[in-house]
Amino acid sequence: MLIGHEELKKEFCAWADGGSLAQSYIFYGPARVGKFAFARALSNYLENGVFEKESQAPLGDALVVATDESNSIGIDRAREIKKFLWQKPNRSANRTLIIDRAELLTDEAQNALLKITEEPPASSLLILVVEDPESLRPTLQSRFRKIYFGPVSLKKIEKWLQTDFSMSKEESVSMAEKSLGLPGLAAELTDKDSALSRGLGLAGKYLKLQGAARGAFIKEMLEDETFRLDNFLEALAMFASQSGYRQAGFWHYLLELRRQVSSFNLNPRIQLSALSRHIDNR
Repeated sequence: MLIGHEELKKEFCAWADGGSLAQSYIFYGPARVGKFAFARALSNYLENGVFEKESQAPLGDALVVATDESNSIGIDRAREIKKFLWQKPNRSANRTLIIDRAELLTDEAQNALLKITEEPPASSLLILVVEDPESLRPTLQSRFRKIYFGPVSLKKIEKWLQTDFSMSKEESVSMAEKSLGLPGLAAELTDKDSALSRGLGLAGKYLKLQGAARGAFIKEMLEDETFRLDNFLEALAMFASQSGYRQAGFWHYLLELRRQVSSFNLNPRIQLSALSRHIDNR
């Protein structure tokens, strides 16, 4: 179910019905705000006339591309995209390509995509989903129309939590406030076994421990093969924000580290140990 973004929904439906959709869009905004869900819902509307993320049947005229095991989208995937777009649509007026977390496109893939946008097939619709469009090359950005997705009303999230998750009024108000207007975050926080919920637990322990105890805890975390530095840093930022943690040096280092981790292959042990030196052990 898509939560919020009603005005954007009206606009895109009108553009689709009137045949005035642009060929290339960048959907940007905070993680978990609903950008990807909106893109999926739009592709479903174009094919089945229903603006919902899920479809009863697989979409034949839409291709969703996400990161592979190497945490990037390479040139081979870009060639697959080109082949898909040049085929004629079956049910829809468009062949829709959705690239989630497009900031992870390699330079080669961005160049290949740029060439596609220079002479796109008439029926193609390209949607790149990112948090920050500045993470893409300026030459690629210039080919796309940017659409911002802002936080959803807390009242709408409260109602959704009460309806879909059977929460009480009091519980939904508390959870909506923690979600910061991000429906995807609210959904993850309701699941105690979700990666984010586990990450928040780890983040709390990481901040609480000191010295050698924190060093041992870092080693313990890294022994888990499912550990990802980017996910942990996200949970750490969220936990620290909700806890009122205001150590300036810590925040500066954490935010810079979050920026770098999406672009570089960093050593988690070294980075977390360095981050520890900026923590105010109260």
